[in-house]
Amino acid sequence: MYFPSMIKNSLLRIILLIWLSAGVSYGQTLSNDVQRQFNQGIEAYEQLDFENAAEIFLPIGIPESYLFAGKSYYALGRYQSAIQALQDARKNAPSEIYHEAGYTLALAHLNSRRIAPAFDILDEIISEFGDTSLNERARELFEEFNQFLLPKDRIKAVRESQRQSVKDTLLTYGVKHSSREDGNYFIQEAVQMGLPPELITKLNRNLTYLIDNVEFKPKVPNGFVYNIGVLLPQQEHGTPLYNVSRELYYGMLMAIEQFNSDQDEVRVALNVVEKKDEEDVEVLFKSLVEDYQSDIIFGPLFSDDAAAVAELSKQNVIPVIAPLANSDEIAGNSSYFFQANPTFATRGRVMADIAMDKLGYDSLAVMVDRNSTGAVEARAFRERIEEKGGEMVHYFDIDFHSRRFDVSDYTQFFAGTTDILEDSTITLRNVDAVFMPFTGSAAKTMIDIVLTDLQAFRSRVSIIGTEEWGLNRISLDAISRFNIVYSGIFDREMNSEAAQEFLAQYIDRFGHEPELFAIHGYDNAQFILEAMRSAIHPSSLADEYRSMPEFKGIGQRIFYNETQVNQAIEARLLSSSGYLLIE
Repeated sequence: MYFPSMIKNSLLRIILLIWLSAGVSYGQTLSNDVQRQFNQGIEAYEQLDFENAAEIFLPIGIPESYLFAGKSYYALGRYQSAIQALQDARKNAPSEIYHEAGYTLALAHLNSRRIAPAFDILDEIISEFGDTSLNERARELFEEFNQFLLPKDRIKAVRESQRQSVKDTLLTYGVKHSSREDGNYFIQEAVQMGLPPELITKLNRNLTYLIDNVEFKPKVPNGFVYNIGVLLPQQEHGTPLYNVSRELYYGMLMAIEQFNSDQDEVRVALNVVEKKDEEDVEVLFKSLVEDYQSDIIFGPLFSDDAAAVAELSKQNVIPVIAPLANSDEIAGNSSYFFQANPTFATRGRVMADIAMDKLGYDSLAVMVDRNSTGAVEARAFRERIEEKGGEMVHYFDIDFHSRRFDVSDYTQFFAGTTDILEDSTITLRNVDAVFMPFTGSAAKTMIDIVLTDLQAFRSRVSIIGTEEWGLNRISLDAISRFNIVYSGIFDREMNSEAAQEFLAQYIDRFGHEPELFAIHGYDNAQFILEAMRSAIHPSSLADEYRSMPEFKGIGQRIFYNETQVNQAIEARLLSSSGYLLIE
């Protein structure tokens, strides 16, 4: 539901206008069939069934029907279709229809980021149309978007505008409400454009009253639309990847629908493009940027596409949120590329901080399978421990797969007593905890074997592990014997009131229980919305994303902490009833 109050405020007046003026406008009354069809369109429009309304109105082919088709397309967020229909509505139309169509046309231009043509139309309504209500709405819309323009956007609009009065208004406001530096920039640009000398004199006069370093504080205009682009792989129905893409999108869609239903002033549009295997990701990215005017892009899923998109985000100065990519090399390629899924190195560093700062461990060891992704975590863990002044007592980076998972040569280093050692040459050293970042298909096997060995060696060492430690069924005996702390990325229990409400609404909306990726999409969309509320202007989104406080969603925490990789990793202590969160 998009801007229902704006639609309804003008609806009755326009409907009355249509039936009072139809015969006069065309010199004849409308046929019964056309009137019946028009009534059907109005009924669909009043019921907010905009898709159906547009299909009914468009074929009628008169200014009034093009007007309502354009308004319907605008309500659907289909701005290009709205622009075409509204331009048709203004052809050979009476003044009331011409200017009413112009107002919605200006809105469509504004939310397609075509500032100059929108301002030209609004200025035309203000100066030429005598209807007080529409005139006032046009004036308010012009003023609100005028206050929202960044300096470069203001100058671009001045260059592209066809009306001198618009150029004067934009430059005068810019000089009066900017720093002296920006004021001088506006005047220099005005001189280069060859604008009238009297305007240059006026701008210089206003500049003398400026106080240096006036802070630009934009306010979101009524009617503004934030555009979120979504880039996901196209997959056949029933495949595992199809479910991933579908669930991510459904989760995001729920968050956006909730946001839009809560307010009339601004809204968010979700625009999706799907990548086929043979398609160039650059072409799809360009479509999201140019065709949909995306302020932020969510996707793609895979690291190879993500690497290409990271470079594109830098070139186009548009923040990109990669939901699943966890490669450590990508984020550094662009200050506009963010990874919602913590990288393996990030997980290792965060768990090292937790080990020393929250758990009080200062003598540690590492035991990891050399050929697993956990090896990356292990290296980052060791580096951070040593940076913080801790002692790395042992670092076992071993190809356990080739050893058929025989770990006893290493687990005995954590034995409780020397008399049960298999290797009598080993000197036992104090170790507070051992970091075991077991990942992948072999994680369960490694966990089971290691726990069995540690118990056989009567070890009491504490264990720090990856999320796999929380996902595997570990015996109560092992839980009671060892302090097992693991890194938590997702809350899979979903016991909170907000989570339960989401589950019920999701099932009602889509007819099935959400998978983990739906929760991931929902939480990331909520975080994007929070960043938009705080940033106000889309140009500030990347900086806002980095500096946002920790966000606790229904299943995931998100906290970039002045970086571009999500740092929100929980420390969870395994217990007989599940886990305890270590704050």
